[in-house]
Amino acid sequence: MAVNFPSNPSLNQTYSQGAITWRWNGYAWNRIPDPGAKGEPGQKGDKGNDGLTGSQGNKGQKGDKGQKGDVEEKGIKGDKGEKGQKGEKGDKGIKGEKGEKGDKGEKGEKGEKGQKGIKGEKGEKGQKGEKGEKGQKGQDGVLGAQGDKAGLRYVFDSTATNNTDPGDGQIRYSSTTFGSINSISIDKQTKEGTDVSDYIATWDDSTNNTIKGHVIVKSNENSDSTYSIFEVISVTDNTGWLLVGVQNPVGNIPSNNEELVVTFSRTGDKGEKGQKGEKGEKGEKGQKGADGDKGLKGEKGQKGEKGEKGQKGQKGEDNSTKGQKGEQNDKGLKGEKGQKGQKGEDNSTKGQKGEIGNTTKGQKGETGADNSTKGQKGEPSTVKGQKGQQGTQGIQGNQGNAGSPGAKGQKGQKGTTGAQGSTAGNSRITVRTSGSGTHTTQSWCRTVVAVMVGGGGGGGNSRYQAADYDDGAQQGAGGSGGSGGVKFHTQNTSGATNISYSVGSGGAINQSGGSCDDTIQNGSSGGNTSFGGSTAGGGGGGQGSEWGSGSGGSGGSGDLPGAAGGTATSTPAPFWGKYGQGGIGSRHWDDDFGDDGGCSVGHQAGQGGAIIILELGG
Repeated sequence: MAVNFPSNPSLNQTYSQGAITWRWNGYAWNRIPDPGAKGEPGQKGDKGNDGLTGSQGNKGQKGDKGQKGDVEEKGIKGDKGEKGQKGEKGDKGIKGEKGEKGDKGEKGEKGEKGQKGIKGEKGEKGQKGEKGEKGQKGQDGVLGAQGDKAGLRYVFDSTATNNTDPGDGQIRYSSTTFGSINSISIDKQTKEGTDVSDYIATWDDSTNNTIKGHVIVKSNENSDSTYSIFEVISVTDNTGWLLVGVQNPVGNIPSNNEELVVTFSRTGDKGEKGQKGEKGEKGEKGQKGADGDKGLKGEKGQKGEKGEKGQKGQKGEDNSTKGQKGEQNDKGLKGEKGQKGQKGEDNSTKGQKGEIGNTTKGQKGETGADNSTKGQKGEPSTVKGQKGQQGTQGIQGNQGNAGSPGAKGQKGQKGTTGAQGSTAGNSRITVRTSGSGTHTTQSWCRTVVAVMVGGGGGGGNSRYQAADYDDGAQQGAGGSGGSGGVKFHTQNTSGATNISYSVGSGGAINQSGGSCDDTIQNGSSGGNTSFGGSTAGGGGGGQGSEWGSGSGGSGGSGDLPGAAGGTATSTPAPFWGKYGQGGIGSRHWDDDFGDDGGCSVGHQAGQGGAIIILELGG
């Protein structure tokens, strides 16, 4: 029977008719209790045997239409009956007359929704479709705008040349004549408003006596070739702007309000004074030079004049008394001195001395006669003979020729080594980034401190699985190599000491030789770095991956172990910059798998290791 539910019911409102109750859920009336889902239909029974054909009956009268019965609750489905025995086949009955068409029945109520059917089993995977043809190359993109050049961005002010604050983000030269520029005024802030005064103040920190570095000013436009290069000699910080002393300008002056970029290159510090070299051995003594030619003999001086002969004494008288001695005659005059001989050439042999003039002494008075009486002694002459005149000096001889240089003297013996000076305060740093061999310390070194890092492991490669009808695409990502470990070494030395070392190389990526689709390769491990018996281990190689993610390589061993590799990311070693860094694993985005000539799809070799060596004096 029909149910006339109330209009505009409220939520959870109930309505009963007879023994049946319904509740409004906000959008439909639900029966209480819920009769449950409709049962599954029973199996079709077996066909019974044909019955015997009866005689044709009389056509009955059409009955009156009955009243529509009330709709009752659906009964519980009965158990399936047992299969009946097959009846005997009866004779075919006579076809009855076609009955009259009955009245159309009223539309029944909507049945309950049936339960959801069980999901069917998954079908087998279809074969992979053939690869599509390569698409045409897309059109070139629009050229992007020019990026800023490297350097600090400023705007040039040519309206003044005085050494004052040029204003926010501006730079100014001290002269409009390029060759006369001796200073640059720079604001502490760049065009973007960044305070870089602390950086600019370091431009004169080099210990070089004169040139501290070079500043380069150029246009930020690629089409503009304006540039200026100066040698920096000083920097003065004026709190808000800085004055940079410059010299020897090269280039040209920018235009007013032109946007510029400013870069600085620092001059290296002045090196320490080298140690004084050892004293050289004494040279051999040179041979004696040859004697110069003998000078010419001076001319003989003239002979002095002979003195006059003294008078003979008177003969003593012959008596018993001895006669007196005769008077002594006057002494003859001394001859004149001869002239001096000429001086020999080169004065190596002095000219002979002129001969002294002859001096003839006056004759002695005659002795008295021999008688019994000795004659008296003649009286001595009181007048001495005159001295001969000195001869004139001889003419100087010509100078002798210079002797040839003497031969080099024999090498003197090496002097003894001086006492060892103090080595306190001496230091030296050496950095080695490749190779192996022997490191020799300085003679003043007393302690060696070395820090080393092993080579980074190489990255693994990867593959890619394209999507099919039931699975999505699977991207490949190779494992990255681990970074090298860090090791410390200390050693006491005395004088120059040889210490062996070896710097580990970075792990390779191991590319296969044929088609990339054939081979998955793991990265090689990085090499160990050693110094004087201490070793820093190299990082492990990253794992190759068919698709999905490969495992990263292990970190190298040491006092500070290296970092393990990730997936398709580089493994840094922060203190060492690039040295000891693990190589990146590949990340594969398509099923072409890159270059069939060697599997080069983005994975990289690891970086080599390094050693920092510090030598300290005692």
